[in-house]
Amino acid sequence: MRHAWCALLVLAMGAQSAMAAPRLSVREQVDALPLGKPATVRLKSKQTLRGILVNVSDSSITLMVSRVAKTEIAIGDVAWARQLQPHVARTMLIGVGLIVAGVSVYGSMED
Repeated sequence: MRHAWCALLVLAMGAQSAMAAPRLSVREQVDALPLGKPATVRLKSKQTLRGILVNVSDSSITLMVSRVAKTEIAIGDVAWARQLQPHVARTMLIGVGLIVAGVSVYGSMED
């Protein structure tokens, strides 16, 4: 029985690693980012920059890090780049919490 569980665990781990997305190059990551959307860029110097992606050229990307400041970053200095995702799970939990609170308040008013 123990061997069956071990075999099942090994198969599950293998399936999980097979389903993992292939690792993209920095250039592919940058090209996948939509212009005008929030992005996070991690530099090879371990510095992380967040801002709106304004421009992508062959050699650099430009982030608007504040309303007036733009930062140009050489592609060679980038370790990785990602689009900032909205906090979907947090937003859903807040919504469910509000619904539950509303139902419980309405239920207590019925009594």
